Amino acid sequence: MNKGRLLNKNLFNNNISVKVLNLLNKPSPYLIKDGERYKRTNINEPLKYIKYKIIVINSINNEEVIYESINEIIRTLKISRRKILSILDIGLAYKNYIFKRIK
Repeated sequence: MNKGRLLNKNLFNNNISVKVLNLLNKPSPYLIKDGERYKRTNINEPLKYIKYKIIVINSINNEEVIYESINEIIRTLKISRRKILSILDIGLAYKNYIFKRIK
């Protein structure tokens, strides 16, 4: 039987408990204000909540549709949020749709 494994157990638990305490002492990356979640860029300054309208262009028949939110696009086009956000960042066409933000 390995008697050394019992000695190392306490060192491992102490290391984890220190890491957990350090993690819990850090401020949250998000701030909730008036029921809306803001991402905190600085400890004192939350990121402003910006709502974008999105134009979706169908490249087959050149139809443009303006959507108020990403959730509306998800419901109508059946495309995942992750895919829409990555397409908006890259600017490529996906399933014959082109996505553009309106500020």
